[in-house]
Amino acid sequence: MSLSITPGLWQQAKEHWGDTPLLITPQQTWGFRQFLQESATLATLLPYQPGTCIGFSDAHPEQLLPKLFACWMQGLVTVPVNPALPESQRLSLFKQIGCQDVLGEVITDDSPPPGSCPTVDLGAPALVVFTSGSTGTPKAVALSLENFLWSAEGANQVMPLEPRDRWLLALPLHHVGGLAIVFRTLLAGAALVIPANRHDLARTIATQGITHLSLVPMQLHRLLQTAVGRSALQQLKLILLGGAGIPEPLLQQAGELGLAVFASYGCTELASQVATGPLRKRGDRWETTAAVLPNRELHIDESSVIHVRGKSRFLGYLTNSGLQQPFDAEGWFATGDLGRWDGERLEVLGRKDAMFITGGENVHPERIERELLAFPGVEQAVVVPVEDAEFGARPVAFARMAEGVCFPDEQSFRSFLQAQLVGFEVPDLFLPWPEPLHSGLKPHRPKFAKLAQTHFNRWVPQRPFQNWLKQHPPGWKSILRCGDQQVFEVINHKRGGRSGGVFVLADLRQTVMEWLLDSGNLKRLLDDAGGIPVSWHPVLQAATRSVRECIEIVRLLEDDPHPVELEAWDARSWKRLTLSVVTTSGPSKPLWLPLEFRNVSVSTATGSHDALIALPAKPTPITNLRSPTTNLRNPEQVFQCGVCIPEFSRDYLLRALFWNAGSQQRFLGWKVQRLRETDGTERDQPFWDTSLPEEQVLEASLRQLFPIDAEDWERSNTPERERVRRREFQARLEGVLGQGQP
Repeated sequence: MSLSITPGLWQQAKEHWGDTPLLITPQQTWGFRQFLQESATLATLLPYQPGTCIGFSDAHPEQLLPKLFACWMQGLVTVPVNPALPESQRLSLFKQIGCQDVLGEVITDDSPPPGSCPTVDLGAPALVVFTSGSTGTPKAVALSLENFLWSAEGANQVMPLEPRDRWLLALPLHHVGGLAIVFRTLLAGAALVIPANRHDLARTIATQGITHLSLVPMQLHRLLQTAVGRSALQQLKLILLGGAGIPEPLLQQAGELGLAVFASYGCTELASQVATGPLRKRGDRWETTAAVLPNRELHIDESSVIHVRGKSRFLGYLTNSGLQQPFDAEGWFATGDLGRWDGERLEVLGRKDAMFITGGENVHPERIERELLAFPGVEQAVVVPVEDAEFGARPVAFARMAEGVCFPDEQSFRSFLQAQLVGFEVPDLFLPWPEPLHSGLKPHRPKFAKLAQTHFNRWVPQRPFQNWLKQHPPGWKSILRCGDQQVFEVINHKRGGRSGGVFVLADLRQTVMEWLLDSGNLKRLLDDAGGIPVSWHPVLQAATRSVRECIEIVRLLEDDPHPVELEAWDARSWKRLTLSVVTTSGPSKPLWLPLEFRNVSVSTATGSHDALIALPAKPTPITNLRSPTTNLRNPEQVFQCGVCIPEFSRDYLLRALFWNAGSQQRFLGWKVQRLRETDGTERDQPFWDTSLPEEQVLEASLRQLFPIDAEDWERSNTPERERVRRREFQARLEGVLGQGQP
């Protein structure tokens, strides 16, 4: 039997429940009679007039609860705030509503206790609870005892709670979730249990005979990670879950374990719960069945905003200028939450004021958060908007990982979400949880947004660079081979005003050069002479090159564009031309690996320079690479990376060539494969387009990546040496042509 909600509630509870346990702590148990009698005695010692606001910041519920009851018996307005807040912030909240005093320890005397508990006006203001302020400045929500009692009465009709049941107080008393437990147990004759260790709920559940438990999803997730936690949860009659979006994997795990989970949607303005219901299985999925509780009403307008009213509706927002009542003519309060009906089931979509627009598209952070919470190891997630000049706003995500789980690389997050979300919803940045600054049950979104903006502002100048690298992924690259020979492209830049290319097989670039310098071979190539027609293919990239040579030799990688079947000249057959048909797998699709970005500062003869280097977060060991076309280890491999140098307003794609001899690795040289200007213009094979200061910074940056032997660096092929070699080669070609050869 439940108590009736009347002004004589305290005395009724004292007489009806008697010595039934009301408050259980590790040190002591109070029955209803003892607890209410002590609270009544304490009430006589409070020197305040009814209606006075009294602040509290107690960290221990067993000390706070008697004070709260004493104040309610005297008609005072209690204002509990988070004791973890800095003192200046707590005082600011008290000042915001004209709170006259902060109640500390009350000294009792030897006067006899009152014979009975006083009656009280249940409809008068009795509590001020500050909203979480997750999307702005916290509001002071004024509530009456009647609000909480009618909320509890309706909840107890749906969630069975019997005398001598035990509800573990795992939520703080400065939130409505914790306060609501007090009133539910008061009406039902159940007990509140204060855990000895809030970080070991499983042990408390197992040893204290807990039957009911209120949790936020993060707490349930942690309990489910251990066998002890799962066993403890299975002993409970009821688990009330709310306070944040519930990840689908958490629902599935709870449902499969047979846990008595009741999912709840609520708000501070309705004294906690609005809609609640048990899990149900539909098909192969578990889902919530939240329905509106007794003593409340709910409707959703054409804009999907949830409106509520009823006996548990708050009195208004308390300010220095008085009580502000944001209700329409029919008493409805617009919660600011967005929702929709799925049959009789309420589905909450998120906060209206959390929604933002990116490039003309609406983004609901809660939708992204729900998907992110399904990522393995993610325990809590927050997505906030940041200002962006290009799109107006962009999402940035924070993820809190479970204990012992390392923060994943960005591309792992990105690939996971791309399968679930529309492209514009995928966050631009993924950041680790900023412990311990934001460790509360409900994160303060404005603080997260401010922190995200700082990171975003540092990142956004790099965005074009990072997007560019998606087309030219860094990492180890295999050289295109035919058997034991490499495939080179020989490009004639003066062939009838149009550039064209042919393919040549050789073991080294030098072999190709010597082969071309043979006058007979050059004659056959340039004049299509010798009885063997030369099939020149167009070179589309010619327009992006600064051409200063007649004949250019380019070593091809397996990722480079090339036909599946190509005709190639074999340079081994010296003065005799042999045309081969080489079948390859075609250029492989670039493998996008998670990238690591390193900010480096290097010193050269011109001073100190900053650079940003992009390389795979987990580069494949060079000795393990095999050619997809031959399944043989390549003795030569290329490492490709990106470098951004702000002072030169250019992005560079570098290639470094290595030779493998068993376990030994030799550095052979490096070059700029491609560069990108700030206007988006790209240049391929830009041997003639980089300055000496640029190359000095690039080489210094590259040397930070590899512990290359000094002798290898000294004899390696640098861009400057490559230019010299090309000039000498062109001079020799002109000499051959000048001897009467075409």
